[in-house]
Amino acid sequence: MNVQRPSSARLRAGLVLLALVAPNSIAFAQSEGGSTVEDAKAVMASGGMQEMLLGSDMLIDMGEQSVPQIRAVLETAPNEWVKIGVLRALAQLGADEGNEAALITLITSDLPTDARIAAIRLAETFARSESIRNALADALDRSYDPQVKVALATTLHDVGGSAAKARARTELKQLLASENREFRIWGALGLAEIKDYDSARSMLAEIQDDPTPEGQLARAYGRIERLQQMLANREERGMAQQPSDNLDLLREIIAMVKSEHLVGEQLQGTEGDEKLLSAAAKGMLAYLDPHSTYMSPSEYERWLLDLNREYAGIGAYVNTLNGSFQIDRPIYSGPAYAIGLRSDDVILKVDGWDTLNQPQEETIKRLKGEPGSFVEVEVFRSGWKEPRKFKIQRQVIQIDSVFWEVFPGGIGYIEVLTFGENTAEELHKACEALVARGAKAFVLDLRYNPGGYMRAAIEIVGEFVGPNKLAVYTEGRHAQTDRRDYMTPRNAVGRTEPMVVLINDRSASASEIVSGALKFYERATLVGERTFGKGSVQNPYSLVTQPAEPVEFDANRNQSWDPGETFRDLNGNGKYDFGGIVKLTTQRYFLPSGRSIHTEIDLDGRVVMQGGIEPDDKVKFVGTAPWKEEELADLIQKETFKKYVDEHFPGHEKLFVELAEGDDGDTSRYPEFDKFFDSLGTHLDKNEVRKWLRRQIRDKVADQRAKPFPGNGFLGDFQEDNQLQLGLVTLLHKIGLDPATIPAYAKFASIQPDPAVEPKPGESAKKDG
Repeated sequence: MNVQRPSSARLRAGLVLLALVAPNSIAFAQSEGGSTVEDAKAVMASGGMQEMLLGSDMLIDMGEQSVPQIRAVLETAPNEWVKIGVLRALAQLGADEGNEAALITLITSDLPTDARIAAIRLAETFARSESIRNALADALDRSYDPQVKVALATTLHDVGGSAAKARARTELKQLLASENREFRIWGALGLAEIKDYDSARSMLAEIQDDPTPEGQLARAYGRIERLQQMLANREERGMAQQPSDNLDLLREIIAMVKSEHLVGEQLQGTEGDEKLLSAAAKGMLAYLDPHSTYMSPSEYERWLLDLNREYAGIGAYVNTLNGSFQIDRPIYSGPAYAIGLRSDDVILKVDGWDTLNQPQEETIKRLKGEPGSFVEVEVFRSGWKEPRKFKIQRQVIQIDSVFWEVFPGGIGYIEVLTFGENTAEELHKACEALVARGAKAFVLDLRYNPGGYMRAAIEIVGEFVGPNKLAVYTEGRHAQTDRRDYMTPRNAVGRTEPMVVLINDRSASASEIVSGALKFYERATLVGERTFGKGSVQNPYSLVTQPAEPVEFDANRNQSWDPGETFRDLNGNGKYDFGGIVKLTTQRYFLPSGRSIHTEIDLDGRVVMQGGIEPDDKVKFVGTAPWKEEELADLIQKETFKKYVDEHFPGHEKLFVELAEGDDGDTSRYPEFDKFFDSLGTHLDKNEVRKWLRRQIRDKVADQRAKPFPGNGFLGDFQEDNQLQLGLVTLLHKIGLDPATIPAYAKFASIQPDPAVEPKPGESAKKDG
């Protein structure tokens, strides 16, 4: 007799949700063929949700012919997990008859929370008998644990009639109305599970950004609701029955491009279709605003890497110069530096593959791989007679997003490159280290920081203003109902050291949240240029048409695949394939004062309201004059500065360390500088050559001390960076020091902000904050 298994999708979903909230940290292996009932029993007896599911699946795979042996295990089960796993297997094999009493005992027993919830969820796979419904209702009366209560109520809602559904909804709403926040959270999650999103929405929105399993569930329910609404809207418009005729326009244009355009031959076939559709999607979203966009799977993968700054590889910043693939700078915590690779080393081969004149992305791809695996590189360095081979073990590399340095006068300089998952923690550690080294005030450099995670920005605001302060709020289409306040964490430090924040026209999004909030609370003086004005919120939406491969075990529970995590390789290509996403603008940021930081642009591309954060002290960065760029580029291309450093560094190590920290603009301190300068035959003056020579020296010294100098090029170098100079002078006056008395700062001690100018039309002369 063929027995059709009852559907277990709902049970599996319930158990997966439980595993998110109470994860088992013990790794387990997949079962292999030839397992016995006793093998499965032993797996389940080892305890835990994952082991129960694995052992139960082993029993199910044995088939209905093993039902008698499986039933026998129920009589001798050593613990509740074995009983739950056996009952689950019997239900899947269509042999649940006569097992109701055992299930009711588990439902009503005083078991550990995760085991009891698993038993409660089993009720849905059994025949919907009145005795089980009564047991669920009775247990609901006597349960006080919010997680158990939610499991009972949602299961009763699914197996019961109209009266049971009403009873379950009432119980969940009572949890939602509780004074206990934990009870409210679970009430909202339960209501979302039975699709009462209207009741749950407010609480789900409150917790969706929490770095907790409950926050993860709230985000998941939010996506489910949006998807269901999207499908409902599509059906209402009749799109489910017939495709829109307007799509024929896109098909016609694609065909025309392929047949008539100059590069149409390069866009034939499925790959060409994908490229053109991707461009069409980007164009459609760009019409709405500059920040809504479509990301292909490969673009999304690169974006995640840039944001979270982790990957498995050798650990180096790289570049291709004149066809040669070289290391700009090793990551000093990575394996490349540990094994001896240094800045400007040229990688000739990767596992025997020649890198010369190859696409940079292809070489990078070959350097990356599984954590713990090895890659062999052949390297040449200036001064070596022959190339050398290095066998490097790949590691998961975390690229720091915060760099710091103690400057003269007790000033702590902190550069924040992006707002990633770990940025707030990195910044806190930087502050602690700086204070331990005598820092009495901070310069926070947010120039060229494009933003990132809003949560990181809020935590950084808390680091300097303290707990439970409004950092920013958002509003969507409907301001009165869509407003959401973001408060600094309850455990925020609230440092009191005087501060300057450096900003420019490339400081955006999370950078503007931080600088705007610190200005509002009068915690910092802003120095530099008006920020970018990107104060809108983009929510990512996954695409049904381009799904990501399923992650089997999300170790850090960040809802994304990370190197080392297991996944289901659906296409058998041996690597994880991300899905495409759409980022849609859904809300705007507002400072605590109520001022929007977003530059508003209408659909015709006109600026209708200037956004951004205006600095307290405005000063434009003084860089290299444009006429000098071409001549400098030629010298850099010929490696002129590098050759000088390579030749003179041996025997002058101590001097070069001193020059890297500061040379007072004195060319006479450089060995044979005049001879070097005369050999260039350049129109550049000596001071310009000195600046670029010192920049090369700083790269060399960074390798020696295994720590990069903060900043990028001349940015962050107080001797050459006039915006930083104004910030330092401002800070020193705040702490009662005269910058003219500090030798390193004496030359710029009298620096002043740029003269004030009248605001342009559309700009506000009103003070931010």
